[in-house]
Amino acid sequence: MKISFVAICFIMIVVSVTQADTRHIGSSQAYTTINAALTAADPGDTLLIHWESPEDSVYAEHVVIHKELTLTSDWTPGSNPAERPLIRYNLSTSNEVISIQSEYVTVSNLRIENASPFQAATGDDLMMSEDAGISVINNNCAISHCAITRCRVGILLYKVINSTFAPR
Repeated sequence: MKISFVAICFIMIVVSVTQADTRHIGSSQAYTTINAALTAADPGDTLLIHWESPEDSVYAEHVVIHKELTLTSDWTPGSNPAERPLIRYNLSTSNEVISIQSEYVTVSNLRIENASPFQAATGDDLMMSEDAGISVINNNCAISHCAITRCRVGILLYKVINSTFAPR
């Protein structure tokens, strides 16, 4: 009897520790920036960006994901595509808007955009390993229903296997 009580307590602790949370992002939510929610997130959590308005749903952030999680919004496919939250970052200061550096990351239902205009480049001047909307440098990731604009490369893959990419 004593052993079964200890086993039940252990199971309850493990279940409570591994339960994933949803971190809500928006001007009136618990987190007002994606990076603040990302810092607070535990592996397995969902970062949910809420659509509020065209002005309040723009996030000027470089997002680097180092842990297993889901980054998504409350937009649903079939809805107005312009009503997806926008992550906009100046690619003159980084090589990508979103960098996925962990396995088992899902990114969905977002608009991703370079905030700065490109200088014209031709032929050998183009660096196809820079200026990406999303760079993926790990396996088993999923990207779906994202519109990536004003980037030289939409999704840049570095030796990636077992990942899924769906239309926007």
